[in-house]
Amino acid sequence: MQRIGFIVPEVFQMLGLAPQTVFEYANRSAGKAVYEVRVLSEKGGLVRSTIGIALQTERFSGKRFDTLIFGGTNEATPPITPGLLNFARRGLNAGFRVNGPT
Repeated sequence: MQRIGFIVPEVFQMLGLAPQTVFEYANRSAGKAVYEVRVLSEKGGLVRSTIGIALQTERFSGKRFDTLIFGGTNEATPPITPGLLNFARRGLNAGFRVNGPT
């Protein structure tokens, strides 16, 4: 099973989670769970979106992910915390596929 992690920063754009639908439909089409999708944040717990909706997340951990997808914010340069940077570096060093907002 492929493990996919969506990383959301505080005050994230909801649109950044839209690709989750692709993995949902791939699982449905296969008739089994091919992808395990998790929503992650540095501290875990509720994270607020730009429109005020809060989303439950899991805290960064040592769990291995095959792909990490970083959600965006309304800021041109969102804040990058040391915890986020370390988690991304661990992923790159472990051979994860890492995708960011375009």
